Amino acid sequence: MIHMNVEGKSHLTDHRMTTCLGIVALCMITAAVGHATEIPDIPLAPLVRGFDNPVHAVTRPDTARVLFVVEQAGRVLIADPDGGERHHLVLDLRDRVESGGEKGLLGLALHPAFIQNGRFFVNYTTKAGGRLETRISEFQFDPRSRRANPEAEKILLAFDQPYGNHNGGLLMFGPDRLLYIGVGDGGSGNDPQNHGQNLATLLGSILRIDVDRTEPGRAYAVPPDNPFVGRPDARPEIFAYGLRNPWRFSFDRTTKELFCGDVGQNAWEEVDVIQRGGNYGWRPMEGFIPTRGISDDVDTDSFLPPIVDYPRSEGVSITGGYVYRGKKFPALHGVYLYADFASGKVWGLRYNKGVVDGPRVVATSAPAIAARTARFPCPALIPFVTRTRLRNDDLGRRDGFTTSGRQHRGILGCDPNIPRCRLASCIRGGPITANLQPHLHHA
Repeated sequence: MIHMNVEGKSHLTDHRMTTCLGIVALCMITAAVGHATEIPDIPLAPLVRGFDNPVHAVTRPDTARVLFVVEQAGRVLIADPDGGERHHLVLDLRDRVESGGEKGLLGLALHPAFIQNGRFFVNYTTKAGGRLETRISEFQFDPRSRRANPEAEKILLAFDQPYGNHNGGLLMFGPDRLLYIGVGDGGSGNDPQNHGQNLATLLGSILRIDVDRTEPGRAYAVPPDNPFVGRPDARPEIFAYGLRNPWRFSFDRTTKELFCGDVGQNAWEEVDVIQRGGNYGWRPMEGFIPTRGISDDVDTDSFLPPIVDYPRSEGVSITGGYVYRGKKFPALHGVYLYADFASGKVWGLRYNKGVVDGPRVVATSAPAIAARTARFPCPALIPFVTRTRLRNDDLGRRDGFTTSGRQHRGILGCDPNIPRCRLASCIRGGPITANLQPHLHHA
């Protein structure tokens, strides 16, 4: 069963799974496109291979043919534009990145004026003084060598991570040209320090900062319209809070709405539409339901509910996704596409002023996952078999969307929301994982 907001509909989903390998391109739409409200199925096909545990991909603002790929261990590469494996190394931070499990180099954002100024930003975990911390750092891209100097790092923001999981990781510039940063609740289980409801910490939130200005004591500026500016009990960088692990989020380039996939604890995965100053209910709430084992005395009426959630029978680690606004596939126009790491399912839904149409499963990246797990002595095998990560190309200015996926025996891509296991040694060196990569031309 899938819960939806009160103005939406509820239904059961049961769809046949289909197989997908590598970063893939959207080939064609098989469903009839005559019905504007029908969300079509999506067939998948390979695009590019040869990365080691890729977790994110970003296209250059001026062309979708230049794809920057983030490897969890600490490298940024430009993918071979011909679909081969001759990738170009841009930046190597493996000497400082603390990687493994849910840690690593987790996010990359190119400045909106990247073509003119070469500025880009990364999000990674590292050890500092024996403690784990997250760093948001800036580097400079040299267009001649197509490299960045790792010794010219400019650390903008650093904060402690009490545990090794729930690190968030995404960086994304919004339509306001400000940098949005996803931060998990600090880890462990059931958010033991209740960071999600504590505005005095950066954990469990989405941050919003201005990297084009600085102010005293900061290598960035806080936008004056951030919701908690001026409150002595709150960090002014916080844009929204009450989140467990906002792994991937994106803006609809038409409506400017911010969609976020928030990874659940052990019962429900959820999709939120993020509002300025919104409290999304973690840890007291998981999806629409009170969190098991938590009895916080709070006013749940103040929480903003998700637009949709789904139970563990449908998947165990939501990735988040993108609203399609390209021109090549009219039947997908306005559809929010999102996926789950473990089940490999890709859903589509439409959201309009609080009303949800859908969701329905439009693709699946691996068949019969559960049937294969007994062959391997690894409790985390299912997440290693397939993973889906959806991304929008530079706020949707191009046709298509991207996911990342992993398939047993050769497909790479490590989901940092799932612990490592022994299977990792079997799959290193395979294709980069993804499920829907935009066609290489402008919309």
